[in-house]
Amino acid sequence: EKLDNVEYNRKLYDHIYVTAQGMELEILKGAEKSLKNIKTITAEVFHKRLYEDSCLAEEVTEWLGDRGFDLVSINVRNPHVWSYANFQRNERL
Repeated sequence: EKLDNVEYNRKLYDHIYVTAQGMELEILKGAEKSLKNIKTITAEVFHKRLYEDSCLAEEVTEWLGDRGFDLVSINVRNPHVWSYANFQRNERL
């Protein structure tokens, strides 16, 4: 189920945390309506493809950048494999 299809008071939440074995971008794509109230995002990101159809850190960063989020930090968990990336809404859009 897409996050955008779930009924909840979106004004109560300003952060999304997503870790889904390389499917983070698909989850975020299902949350575009919800992202309008989000200020920060933490996402697990991969530096190489470990799973079929998984996304890479660059793809998540570009997609979120097109929606007004800047990459502000990366917490490397396993060098060259995966990290936690932190994004913050910018004021440019």
